[in-house]
Amino acid sequence: MTKPVDLRAEFGDRWRIALDEAAAGRWRDPWNYTIPCRHGHLYPASRDRIGAATQRAGAIVRKLRSIPGAEVVADGDDGANVEFPLAQIRFVQRVMRPRTIRKLSTAQQAALAQGRLQRKPPV
Repeated sequence: MTKPVDLRAEFGDRWRIALDEAAAGRWRDPWNYTIPCRHGHLYPASRDRIGAATQRAGAIVRKLRSIPGAEVVADGDDGANVEFPLAQIRFVQRVMRPRTIRKLSTAQQAALAQGRLQRKPPV
């Protein structure tokens, strides 16, 4: 069995990575990771392909089909699964809109650190 795209290594610094709900705690297997998106989720399809599963049919599926290299794997009334070469991820992200990781600025980090250092008066 070939190894899939490692979503944590490739995209873990930009987007949220979630464990698939059917994984049952098998967090070491890279096949079990997904990237939650506004219109569904992204998943590893193979070593050099990534899949997109939509939550509904319509304009999102049409936009995904128009991306070069798109291959519709499953199509239904409630959404579609479309696979892409990994090189097309910049087009896929524009359509699917992955959830980003919130990062603190250096000023916010300093303010948090200062708040931890200050002693609070007893109540």
